[in-house]
Amino acid sequence: FALPSLGRQRLRPGAMIPPLPERLRGLRDIHTHRRENNPAALVSLLPEEAAEFAATRPDTLFSAGIHPWEPYISPEEEDRRFAVLSAALLHGNTAAIGETGLDALKGPDAAIQEERFRRHIALSEALGLPLIIHLVKAQQQLLAIRKEVSPTQPWIIHGFRGKAQQADQLAKAGLYISFGERFNPDALTAVPAPQRLAETDESPLPIDAITASHAQALR
Repeated sequence: FALPSLGRQRLRPGAMIPPLPERLRGLRDIHTHRRENNPAALVSLLPEEAAEFAATRPDTLFSAGIHPWEPYISPEEEDRRFAVLSAALLHGNTAAIGETGLDALKGPDAAIQEERFRRHIALSEALGLPLIIHLVKAQQQLLAIRKEVSPTQPWIIHGFRGKAQQADQLAKAGLYISFGERFNPDALTAVPAPQRLAETDESPLPIDAITASHAQALR
């Protein structure tokens, strides 16, 4: 279950799909919090964790970002964290940015989360790195931002558990959608195969078991 090859093309009416970088297409697990050496997975890190991880697990790709749940302290602290993030993203094994995103149920207020998200988008575009996105009850806000900024880099919604109609809307807007251990089978089916990804996230299950459950739901 390697990730699909995909050139920038129109897969759904109105949607231009930015291609995943080649080194992401070879992964089987697009988002995990397991801190282990795994050449088939993309490990999600905080900015402060990147340097040590890169030094001790040289064969494993990672993403780094400031999660939308993290507390807001001050403008100066936000700038400090983003400076650390910018440095982390220069490591050779950095393959994506995030997780970042929007969560209407948890974390600082919506304006702060959106400002953080926009700063991640700017880094994504400047460095040519995909975004790994945490999205909870903020789909229309995200789609409005996407329409405004017209990103050239792939956006990947991780751990999607929503309805088929929501998945279809995201796919038509040109996003990739990653499914984990818990998922809505109708939503899985609604996403075209080239935009459908898999992840372990925080599940104790191996990625093989998760992709097998996806395959069963697609039959």
